[in-house]
Amino acid sequence: MTAEENSDPFIYKKIDKHSPFRIVFLSGLGLDIRQQREGFFRRFALTHSVSYLALDYTKFITQYPEHQDKRTKESFTKTWNVLREIQQEKLILVGACFGGLMALKVAEKIPDRIAGIITFSPPYETATYPMLNSSETFLKKRIEALKRRNSNIQILNKMTTFQQVVIKAFKMHSQTPIQPIYQGHLSIFHGKNDNLIPSENSHHIKKALQNKHCHVHIIPQTGHSLATDFEMKRPLRILKAYLEKSR
Repeated sequence: MTAEENSDPFIYKKIDKHSPFRIVFLSGLGLDIRQQREGFFRRFALTHSVSYLALDYTKFITQYPEHQDKRTKESFTKTWNVLREIQQEKLILVGACFGGLMALKVAEKIPDRIAGIITFSPPYETATYPMLNSSETFLKKRIEALKRRNSNIQILNKMTTFQQVVIKAFKMHSQTPIQPIYQGHLSIFHGKNDNLIPSENSHHIKKALQNKHCHVHIIPQTGHSLATDFEMKRPLRILKAYLEKSR
């Protein structure tokens, strides 16, 4: 089943296999999901005959601007409603940025259903680190820099919209404490040169979650998009290990 067959814009891809597991890709917010290299995880699922699901926060929240605030507020409830309907399969959650935060929140609710989590720069603000201030300051500086360079108005408008959508979503969802209930496999990837969410934040997340199976992977010479591992080879090796450990 593909998104074209789905009436729900939140579900980008859905592939059902006879599998005890389902890999769930939770997108970041702002970029088209195709630019987030979702396809590498989908192909992995197909190659290993594992059920697959991809949820698209960008389309769900921004498709209808008049409903943007409401949908931003409902994004976790929407995620929870979709995933709790999956009864038979263990879930392996792969979350990019905002999707990584959603993955951590889902695991708090249904820890026994989760076979592993891989996140990329999740925007979860703990009591020990004011992550949101850094994100907001960075995006404001980028917009000011674009104005000083007299950038194309379309580029400026796109960046301004991105800033508004992302910061609003972070403020709504990133500051609610996540209880350290999930104690399974968790890998957090973060670019050393990430200016949107400083890599230091992932170490604070690990401490807050109190999970001995949590591993933080700081990737040198790359930023928020982890461009130095374009094909996501390292996360996919960990994803394969999760499947092997759970079988």
